[in-house]
Amino acid sequence: MLRSPFGEWAYFFHLREVREIDRILGQLERFEKFYVRIAGQAPGVLGLDKCFVRNMGFNYYAVLHIVVKGELSVREGHRIAHQVEDEVLRALPEVSEVLVHVEPEEELVAEITADHR
Repeated sequence: MLRSPFGEWAYFFHLREVREIDRILGQLERFEKFYVRIAGQAPGVLGLDKCFVRNMGFNYYAVLHIVVKGELSVREGHRIAHQVEDEVLRALPEVSEVLVHVEPEEELVAEITADHR
């Protein structure tokens, strides 16, 4: 049976890609746990509704949806979002950009109630 040197190279690169994917998934899991912790500790944040993280090259980009009381002013919601963003960027240098969306608690409760009818 003839063996092609290209087959061995293809296997090597495939293995390297699998290891890289495992590394990235491990990072994403670490980030997700951290985001949940930040959301739980930040004053004014009731929870984390959604968390999306993507990898681009050596950098990570995150989109977080934090839950706050609906009666907060826009200014207060904006201040809380910046606190969360600053904390993530400070604690995770691999993260290049964080977008924080502010979700009012009451709307999420209404969505959940409507989904269960």
